[in-house]
Amino acid sequence: MPGTGRADGPLVSRDDQDKLSRRMHHAVTDFVENPRRAVEEAEGTFEEIVSGLTEALAERRRVLRAGWREQDTEAQTEELRVALQHYRDISEQLLKI
Repeated sequence: MPGTGRADGPLVSRDDQDKLSRRMHHAVTDFVENPRRAVEEAEGTFEEIVSGLTEALAERRRVLRAGWREQDTEAQTEELRVALQHYRDISEQLLKI
């Protein structure tokens, strides 16, 4: 489920969002028939979401850091400005969760 690896793309692809949403919906609708299985499915889906987000955020951090920190020469002001914007954008996105 990791994201695109870009510094400005979505953390979770639309296909993965849809797949995970369908799994959670299935767990909810299955509750009446088998409550324990439904909760286990919901737990597994939640765990996959958390794991995927963790991986996507680690990759996002790696990409952002590589854009300005791992250069042979000192990063230019424009590169630093863009990096700052990306850090701000992803931080704001996370704070809305």
